[in-house]
Amino acid sequence: GSLFTYVSANDDQGTASGQFSWEQACAYGLPLPVSAPFYVLLGGAQVGSSPGPRVYNRLFRQRNIPGAYIPVPTQRLGDTLEILRQLGCAGASVTMPHKQEALRLSVPDDAARQAGAANTLRFGAGMVESTNTDIEGISRPLGRAISKSGLSTSTAMILGGGGAARAAVLACQALGLKTVVAARNFDPDGLGVQWIPWAKRTSQQAGVVINATPIADETLWPADIALSAEIVFDLALGDAP
Repeated sequence: GSLFTYVSANDDQGTASGQFSWEQACAYGLPLPVSAPFYVLLGGAQVGSSPGPRVYNRLFRQRNIPGAYIPVPTQRLGDTLEILRQLGCAGASVTMPHKQEALRLSVPDDAARQAGAANTLRFGAGMVESTNTDIEGISRPLGRAISKSGLSTSTAMILGGGGAARAAVLACQALGLKTVVAARNFDPDGLGVQWIPWAKRTSQQAGVVINATPIADETLWPADIALSAEIVFDLALGDAP
């Protein structure tokens, strides 16, 4: 309930683990009244450098939405969810490596059950509800792109084998696309999809290629091999203003 929070002047002068710098606090939408809702991004250590909080906090400010979206790295999801519930957290996004565990620790809807992963949590009275927004988040814009491009082939190749890849499979199937997954490891159980080794991804012809890995700043395709896809869909979030 304090009117103040303690931050460091810059990243190099922090005095405690997890302490925000002044620049980070402003980027995350702080300071805010204690009654304002807050949301979190749950994941591994990488969420500390994720562009997501900066992107969505800018969106909140532009649309005059009260609230803050804060990255929370954790290795113990269950304990963290209980702490967030007690603090009055309004909801959470979930990223690797916790999407499958989030499904197990929550009450999932049909989308989360189908995907076998939960990427969005809502804290209710004594329970945590979950869904998977990746399916619709892929199918809507991809469907528009297909309509505009007049796609000449109905095959999609998904790069990656995690929860986002499973959601991408379901989105492609909903759009009537024959789907192939290229990954080092992947569980196709219940999806009815072909899985090929990662090293063979360049041998597969596909009209749509979807990057469902967390890699955003390096190429996933060998520079000396032409990419013949008509549509390339990237799930990795950028930090454009």
